[in-house]
Amino acid sequence: MSTTPRLELPRVGRPDAGTHLVSEWIVGSAEGSRTAADMALAEWSDNMGRGPDGSLALHIFLNTDGSSLLHYSQWSSDEAHLAWAHARRDGMIGKLDAVVPGIERPGLHRTHVYRSITADTSLTRRLIVLATVDATGPERQRSWADTVIAAQQETPLPGLVAAHFHLTKDGTRVLKYSEWSDVAAHEAALPVLAASPAWGKVLEHTGTRHLGFKRYEIYGAVTRGAAR
Repeated sequence: MSTTPRLELPRVGRPDAGTHLVSEWIVGSAEGSRTAADMALAEWSDNMGRGPDGSLALHIFLNTDGSSLLHYSQWSSDEAHLAWAHARRDGMIGKLDAVVPGIERPGLHRTHVYRSITADTSLTRRLIVLATVDATGPERQRSWADTVIAAQQETPLPGLVAAHFHLTKDGTRVLKYSEWSDVAAHEAALPVLAASPAWGKVLEHTGTRHLGFKRYEIYGAVTRGAAR
C-alpha cells in the first residue's frame, strides 16, 4: 500500500477492479477542498493498513476552480464496498464534516469501464475532464460511447492522451473520463469539435442528454499493490 501526494493517476484498466466508483464533493473553497481531500486520503490509508477488504485505490482530484473534489475509487466488487460502507463510512464522514462543514455530496456512481481509446500517449497526463451524459438505458449508453469514439477517431484532438467511457450500472449515465496534457489543449479542442460533422452526430444522439463537463487535476492517491 502506498500514498502518493500528487502525480499518480488511476490505472483505469486494472484487471482486479470489479467496480469503479465516482462521486463529487462540492466543498465551496479551495482551502476546504484540500483539507477534505487530505483527511479522506488519511482515512483511506488507515483503512488499507488494516488488511484486505476489497479496496484497491482511491484517487482524489481537485476541480480547477477549487470548489469541488472528484473521488475515483476502485474496488474488487460492489459487495466489498457496501460492506466497508456499512462498517466504516459514517464514522469517516462524521470526522470529516466536523472539520469541513457544509460539503454537498450529490451521489455515488457505480460504474464499469465499457471502452477506452488512446491518442497521444507520449504526453504527460496533467488534466482530467469528466463529461456527464444522461441516458435512457444501457443500449443508449453504449451507443453514445460508440458514437463519441467514432467522432474522436475521425477528428484527432492535439493534447488528448486517452478517454475511458464509464457506464453506470443502473443504465442512466455515461461518464466520459478523458486525460489531457493541460487546460489549454482541452480549451483549444472545443471549437474543433464544434466544427466537426462527426461530433454533430454526438450532439444529436437520441436517448441521451449532455449535462456538461468539469476539469480536474490530481491531488493525491492511496493505492494497494496494483495488479498488472
